[in-house]
This record gives sequence, structure tokens and C-alpha cells, in this order.
Amino acid sequence: MVRFSFHAKDGKLVHNYAASTDLSSEIDAIKICGPLDVNKNRYKFLTSMLKSSSNRFNRIALTEIPEDDPSPEFLAFLVLICNKTNHLRLDNCQLSKYAYSCLMATLLQWDGIRELDIGRGIRMTTAKAKLLFEGVASSPSLETLHLEAGFDDRQDAGDAFIHALRRNRSLKDITIHLPCFGNEFFPEFLNTAILQTKVKSLYVEATVHPLPLDVMKDVLCCSDCELERLEMCGFEGPLESTLFTESIYQNTSVKDLRLCGTSFQGAKKTVGLFKSLVKLDLAANDITDLQFLDPFLLDENSTLQHLGVSCNHIGVEEMNVFVNELRNMNHLQSLELSENPCWDEASDLASISDALFDSINERNTSLEHTDMDFDAYYLLDRNRGGRRAFETASSESFAPKLWPRILERASKISYYTNSNDWEHPTDESARADVVFWMVNRIAPQL
Repeated sequence: MVRFSFHAKDGKLVHNYAASTDLSSEIDAIKICGPLDVNKNRYKFLTSMLKSSSNRFNRIALTEIPEDDPSPEFLAFLVLICNKTNHLRLDNCQLSKYAYSCLMATLLQWDGIRELDIGRGIRMTTAKAKLLFEGVASSPSLETLHLEAGFDDRQDAGDAFIHALRRNRSLKDITIHLPCFGNEFFPEFLNTAILQTKVKSLYVEATVHPLPLDVMKDVLCCSDCELERLEMCGFEGPLESTLFTESIYQNTSVKDLRLCGTSFQGAKKTVGLFKSLVKLDLAANDITDLQFLDPFLLDENSTLQHLGVSCNHIGVEEMNVFVNELRNMNHLQSLELSENPCWDEASDLASISDALFDSINERNTSLEHTDMDFDAYYLLDRNRGGRRAFETASSESFAPKLWPRILERASKISYYTNSNDWEHPTDESARADVVFWMVNRIAPQL
């Protein structure tokens, strides 16, 4: 029996829809769970509601279609939901070749699906894969593709996907599960997606796959690279190659880089390919020290604002070195350091927290967020409230016209509370303290 649910933009379930009620603009997403029996009233009820609604939904998810269903009723229903959504997710759906033909046809529309998500519970024959990728190749509207399905013939599916990427002109964001295609697929995929399709965001998930640094260097350090965000997870380490040398050119297009599940050496060599990172997340890479990040952290022209090194193997000595250098990093705004061995002992936690407090209090005016629970919220709030402006300008030269902007920043300071009711905090003292500090700082002008 088909089951379905309606969800608002905040993800909350929307209840109490009568059969005669139109779907209101409150509905943002629909989840439909099979099996679909076209003769049942619930299926007819859902179809009637979708047909009568003029809404285009942000997301429709179709799951648990256990067997091929080439019936005209199901194919019409599939076309209906494809034409009613911007984002279609298929999961655990064993669709027929005719269903993939319908999906291909809807991808060809100018106002068609903008985001397509093919989950891991789907397996395709070569014929089905070619139909899907023909739709991807010719789609004028598809911007995001998430692909985690399995293929009966990985070589043929990979070739069809590469051919589709060479023809597509709309894709901006691709996520793939690399085992779907095999290890030999990655170099050509990386080159095609970045240098021919010109995607802006790329996420590659692998399992026990060597990190092909030679290929990455050639593609990412090319002047034609327009990639802005790169995320790679599950690569076991660098592919040893006598051909790999440090590149004299560095990538300047990627601003957001995340590596997860690779080795320390792999992370070091990969980060070295980039020059203009704004956000760098290196969680869970067996990192033992952070000195390799000095070019990003200590360069006065650094663009790095967000750094994450949680869930690594950074010890007390290495963390103390980093924290003491934090006072010279007046570009870093967000820092994640948790889940490292240096925090295991209470005495070590206290000493590093004290050093962190001193670094922020003495010189660091940019850091606004950290995932560590230590007694420096007031200092972080002062930074959020515009501390740099107050400490770089004398009271005589501080422009009064900046006050609205400063107070606007102060209004964004978080509430604190000692209760467990984090959704309804009531303590205004933190914000008041910072505003008082700002007023006191500029008192001579008042």
C-alpha cells in the first residue's frame, strides 16, 4: 500500500489533509513510499491531489518501488511527479526501462528537474543507464546530480556518463559514489567534470581508493579550472608515483575544500595544491600536527576564514604550538578542534583552554566561533561585535556613522542560558556586556 507524507520548509510534518483539500503553499516536500497499487484509493487520492495542485514542490522523494512496473498508470504517475518538483530523489526503486525513458523525457524540458538524486538502493542495466545519461546529457535545466546507484556493467555505464558530461551544459554540482564505476574511472571523470562540464562543486566518495595526486595536480592546477568547492571522502592515501612533484602552480578557484578519511600524507599533499582557500575541513585524516598549514594560517594575505581539524590525532604539544600561534591569525573566524587526544586529560584541557583564552584576549580579533567549550564566550562575542574596529581606531578617529553597523553586529550575539531549554534562552547578560564594552570604548565621543 502506498504511503505518503507532506512536509513544510522546516522539515516538519504537515497533517490533516482531507481528500477534497488542495495542497497549499505551505507544502515544500512530499515523500512517497511504495509499493504503488494503482487500483487502491490512496494512490488515486494522491494522484488527484497532485493533478489539482498548481504548486511546484521543492522536493519529491520516491522510495520502495520493489519491482519493475511498466503499466501506463505508473508511467503517467512518474511523469506527473517529475513535472511537479525541482528536486527528485529515487531510492530503492527498481524502475523499468520504460520508466527511465519517461525520466529522460522530463529531463529534456526547459523547466524540468533541477536536482536529481539516484540513491544506492537502485541498480541499472546498461540500457537503463544509457537512457538516464542521455537525459542528463541533453538537459537544459539539471544543475545538481547525486549518483550512488549500482550498474550491471560499470565500464559501459562509466563510458555513457563521461559522454553525457561532455555534452551537458547545465550541471554545476555533482556527487558520485566512486565504487559505482570502479577505480579506473576516476581520472577521466575528474578531467571531464572539471575542465569540460565546468562544474562548480564536486563531491567524490570512495572506498579504499588511492589518492591520484598526479591527476589532481594536472586538473586542479590548470588555468581553465573553475571549480569552487571540492569534497573527497574515503581515499586511503596518496598514490605513490615517481612522477609526482610539488606543483609550481596552485589552484586559485577552489574556496571550499573538505578531505575526510584519507592519510596524513595525503591530506598534506592535497592541501598544497591550493592557494586561495576560504574554508578548509580536514576532519578524520589521522593528522598529528598542523605545521603544514602555516602558509594558510600565518601569511598576512591569507584568505582562510574557517578551519576544521576535529577527529584527528593531534597531541598536547602540537595543539599548544597551534593555539599560541593563533594570536597571529587575524583572518580566521571559525575553528573546530574537538575530538583530538589533546583534550582527553582534564589538566591538558585546562592548559590548552588557558592558552586559547590568552591568544584571543591579547591579539586575535577575528575568531568568532569555536567548537570547544571553554570560558571565552565573552571574548568571541566581542569579536562578533566588531572588536577589531574599536581596537584599530582611536576614540577620536572612530567614525560615528559606523555605529549602526556595530550595533547590528551586536544584535546577532548569541543568548546564553544555564537551563536546558536552548530553544527559549532568556539570559541577555552576554549581549548587554558586549554592548556596554563597546559603549565604554567609544565613550569620549559621546
